Amino acid sequence: IELDPATLDIARTNPYSADLFRLPQIEQLIGDSCEVISTLPSASYNRIIHDPPTLSIAGDLYSSALYRELWRLLARGGRLYHYIGDLPSRS
Repeated sequence: IELDPATLDIARTNPYSADLFRLPQIEQLIGDSCEVISTLPSASYNRIIHDPPTLSIAGDLYSSALYRELWRLLARGGRLYHYIGDLPSRS
């Protein structure tokens, strides 16, 4: 789920991201993650990649409510991948 459609446009220009747009099992959604995930069916995803912005601008993207929703979406045996970036960075 991407908030800004321009971010997906940029990713489309990256040859390393081609599979994100080519493979039918990878779904791209646009909107506010905290709103969109509540509309998705439970246990419907085998893999979820969570790559929020830095904590200072992430809003609810690190909230326990969001993580409960991500857990709800995972199928049995599913995996959540959370990219956390540079831990020592204050930005």
